[in-house]
Amino acid sequence: MERSKEDQATTISRRGFLRAATVSTAATMAAVSPRTAFGLAEDTASNGAAKSWKTPPDPIPDAKIAKTAEADVVIIGAGAAGAAAARSAAEAGASVIVIEKQSEDKYTCIGNELGVVNSKFALDAGAPRIDPHEFFAEWQRRMGNRTNPRLVKQYVFESGAACDWLFEVIPAEVRNTATVFGLPLPRHYAGSINGIKSWVGTVMFYGKGLSWTDAMKHTGAKARTHGAQFLFGTSAEYLFKNGNRVAGVVAKDEKGNYIKVTGKKGLLLSCGDFSRNKELVADLLSEHLSMIEGIDKFRGMGREGDGHKMGVWAGGRIERGPRAMQNTIDMVALAGALGKTAFLRMNREGKRYTNEASWASIAQGFRQPKGTLCAVWDSNWREELDYQPMDHGNITMLPKILDRLEKEFNALAGTGANGGMVHGTVGGDVGMPSKHYCANTLGELADYLGYKDQAKKNFLATVERYNELVKKGVDEDFGKDPSLLHPIVKPPFFASISSSGDTPTGAMVTLVGLEVDENQKVLDNNDDPIPGLFASGNCCGGRYSTDYITPVCGNSIGWAFTMGRIAGKYIAESSSS
Repeated sequence: MERSKEDQATTISRRGFLRAATVSTAATMAAVSPRTAFGLAEDTASNGAAKSWKTPPDPIPDAKIAKTAEADVVIIGAGAAGAAAARSAAEAGASVIVIEKQSEDKYTCIGNELGVVNSKFALDAGAPRIDPHEFFAEWQRRMGNRTNPRLVKQYVFESGAACDWLFEVIPAEVRNTATVFGLPLPRHYAGSINGIKSWVGTVMFYGKGLSWTDAMKHTGAKARTHGAQFLFGTSAEYLFKNGNRVAGVVAKDEKGNYIKVTGKKGLLLSCGDFSRNKELVADLLSEHLSMIEGIDKFRGMGREGDGHKMGVWAGGRIERGPRAMQNTIDMVALAGALGKTAFLRMNREGKRYTNEASWASIAQGFRQPKGTLCAVWDSNWREELDYQPMDHGNITMLPKILDRLEKEFNALAGTGANGGMVHGTVGGDVGMPSKHYCANTLGELADYLGYKDQAKKNFLATVERYNELVKKGVDEDFGKDPSLLHPIVKPPFFASISSSGDTPTGAMVTLVGLEVDENQKVLDNNDDPIPGLFASGNCCGGRYSTDYITPVCGNSIGWAFTMGRIAGKYIAESSSS
């Protein structure tokens, strides 16, 4: 959800909240001090000053409330989770009101890839069937068992059905423009690398007329046929309570008029992440900040954390650390246009520094001495791709993509120290370009990359050592899976380049949410559910731990859509949540 300039100017900080009576009319609501409503002391920073994002705004006087509204289910945010929740709740027979900050004509949803398990669409396209129990165990293993297994299991076993449910509302004329990432399958991928498993199951919405935004518009339209109301251009300001129960939300429309909306069965926070809120990032994502030169250099493409703040003001808490982001520290030292392909990587000293097959190699890259990072490969790159896993960051193996890449790599011949740009791939389409170099000898390649003196000697010795390990079939230095050990011997040679000193892009989205139970009910500091309050999508905690390292690509959206669907139906069918 987007924040207005007026919202951004509001000074806010932690844990008071607004207690109110029932709000069927403005005259019957009476709010008490947000700082004392629940007898909770404010958290303070080390210097004694209040942390601004944790304190709610002052209550809106009754005289300024222009109108009231009521529904069984009130949903804040119409993204992947909110749109799914609106449709499922409405289909279950509940009355639904959705509050969305974006105007209807500018409404967009972030992302385009829906990571799910065993959808009919993917299976029909040729994806192998996934053992959900194996997938579930792999998720928890990757996350160090820090994620909520009761939530994860629901995603694993329900996401395929959620995808099929989505396709029910996709128009036939654009349905087949969706594709499946990872198909055709890499010919030699055995299903795991260094014991880490990954699967094919990501449905990509890059087709003409079928972006993810288009898909969510179709989902919302279906909800409307069942009576759901969408209040676009309306920003949620704060929640209010009736006793201990969250009763509804005070919101403001695009004309500045205030409205109180009561949720008889429950209220769902599905407002997206907080990657554009530097206060929340600074307070909650310490690892990332330790790698950049101050919060002012942080850049995020997501939302403002409205749901996180409102949930905390209502007495909820942010999930325990460690806390994750997607694309945490840029795509440093990856193989340029070839993404996360596990080619040899070196730092500014010309030394190899990691097992290149590990997703954590990105984190390791940013921990190298500031300066050059590179990935190096030879002319057999196309054959090597057939051994790669289908992890987030790898490229799909469509012939049209590989042919285009080969053409662009061939065009690098003769560019010397200037190098040239090769375009990456996004969902089968041409993506952003990045700098690459091509040389007939490794010595020339080192020169083009800027290696001199001892660093150049190290560079050449590193390639020689790597080729020795390939012959042995054992990576004695960093333990890379033998299937990914391929020699660098056939000219011309290629390299991509980045730097451990580059400012990170920040996050596509943050992956930190409010602590919830297995029904996505927001928990208070005593681990008790707050009556009437739910959180889904990127407002929901318990999904990820250190990073976005998951067994199928695109599952941030896959999770949001699946769990939003589950939450909407659950709230609709409850007597009083």
